Amino acid sequence: MTILSVHARNLVVGAMNLTRAIDAAEEIQWEASPVPKPREDTTQRATGGHGDPTGDIVLDPRRLAVREALSEAEKEVRDLTVRLSKMTATLNESVDAWNGVTE
Repeated sequence: MTILSVHARNLVVGAMNLTRAIDAAEEIQWEASPVPKPREDTTQRATGGHGDPTGDIVLDPRRLAVREALSEAEKEVRDLTVRLSKMTATLNESVDAWNGVTE
């Protein structure tokens, strides 16, 4: 096995790990991040103004970070897929040429 084969196999393992991470991130990208909530049996009451749960979810910096990471991963994976296709075609064409296969 050549070093290139090892790198290609590592790429496959990395892609599988990325797939698992994407699955987890896609599940939570539209949800508010978990925050501590007061105990239900407490006599303590909320202080402050009116809550805005929708706004809190939309502007949640941890949720936005997950969205940004997914967007960046999507771009990078798309670009890498194009590059992999080009590399595969180039290698296949060179092997065909070596074997005397012409179109």
